[in-house]
Formats: sequence, structure tokens, C-alpha cells
Amino acid sequence: MKISKANMNNAINKPARDPRHRKFRILSTSLTIIVIASIILLNVIIGVVADRFPFTLDMSSDKVFTLSNESKEIASSMSKDVEVVIFADVESYFISLAEQVYTYYYSYYGQEVNLSNELERVSREIETALAQLQTASNGKLTYTFIVPDQEREKYAEYSKYNLGSNNVLFISGERHRKTELSTMCDYLSSTTSVTSNVEKVLVSNIFALQGNSDRIVQVLTGHEEDTYTLSGLKKLYELNGYQFEELLITGSATFNDSAEIMLIAAP
Repeated sequence: MKISKANMNNAINKPARDPRHRKFRILSTSLTIIVIASIILLNVIIGVVADRFPFTLDMSSDKVFTLSNESKEIASSMSKDVEVVIFADVESYFISLAEQVYTYYYSYYGQEVNLSNELERVSREIETALAQLQTASNGKLTYTFIVPDQEREKYAEYSKYNLGSNNVLFISGERHRKTELSTMCDYLSSTTSVTSNVEKVLVSNIFALQGNSDRIVQVLTGHEEDTYTLSGLKKLYELNGYQFEELLITGSATFNDSAEIMLIAAP
């Protein structure tokens, strides 16, 4: 076997591998792995902390995404755990509501009213308010969203509460309260603007469950009562923490002895 002169010179001139260079590569690789692992761990920790203590920065001019001091005090003084379950795709619900309002105004008044942005803001405010209440309550308040059509098994777990579409359920032990997602806001035909009731609805129901019994209002029905007035009264009382019950006077229902107020709506 012949070795050329050129190959011999290359072999002679090739420098020996520096062991320090090998150590540097090992150290560099190790540091890279440690940094990547640290970033992953930090992200996991931040995610856990964010879920447990959510933080939001309210950039809105009227601070609609910031709880009032009174609401924070009620949440911080909670003595009983409360679970809030919203049975709806909240964003889709308010998009649909905006379309309904638009159709209503255009059909009856020939007026184009677009409340999409304001109702979208109410949609975002719901989850933001719940997150802040959870933080203020130190975890005594928990909440979840269930879309009945997509999560039938989860929805079925709450069947004993006789739920309707787009219900909001508040549960504390053996007691519960429920309302409708529509109570979270009002829109006025005179000003074509939206008023948010998010904080008031959430806090009033949470506060009501901290007591030992419900504050009940009963209204007599079955005499062709004014349903529009009845609906307005129902929303008003529920916003102030009352449980609204209807009593069909032509049926076999009996008066609730625990009711604080009895109403008869005009026909």
C-alpha cells in the first residue's frame, strides 16, 4: 500500500483534538438544556399561578373590567364556597343577541342599530369579573363554562337543577340559585346603548348564598298578567339578591311561608 506524499503531509500537519474544546462543547450543550428546561418550568409555574390568581389590566376608560371595592369586600368575606356554572357559549350568545337587536330595530323602526361592540364587551366582562372574584375570595369562588350542545355529559351532571338554555347557576352546598345570561345586560331603545349588569348579577347571587336562607318573592300568575311588567320586576328583584317564584293561582300550588314579598301583577 502506497501513501502519497500529500496524504503524509496532511497526517503530520493535522492538529490533535484539544480536550478543552470538547469540554467547552459539553458545557455549552448542558447550559442550553438547563436554560430550555428552566423556561419550560417557568411557563408551567406562571400558568398555574395565573389560573389560581388571575391578573388583568383594565385599560378601558370607565374601568368596566375592574370590580368595585364593595364587591371585593363581599368576595373576601365569603364564608361558604360557591360554584358558578354558565351553560352557554358566552361569546356566541352575545353575538346572536346583537343580531337579534339589529333585526328588531330594523324591522320595527327602520333603524340600523349595531350593538356588537358593546355586547362583546359584556361577554368579556363576565369572565374577567369571575376571575377577579375568584382571586378576591381566595379560591372560595370557582367557576366554569359548559356548552350543553358540545358537552352533553357535563351538562347532564346538573340535570337536577331543571336548567334552561343559557342559564347561570350558583351552587353552595345544598342551596342554589339560577338566572339567565340575558340578565347580564340591558339595552335601551331610547339611547340604543348597553348597560352592563355583570358585576351586580354575580355579586348579588354570591352574597345571597352566604346567608342561611333565601330571600324569596312570590308573584301570583294565571290571570292574564302583564308579562312585560312581570319580566321587569323579576329582573329587578333578582339583581337585588331575591329569589323570584311564580305561583299559579289556578293550580294546586301553595304559598311559600318563607316568602318575604307577595306580588300581584296587573292584567
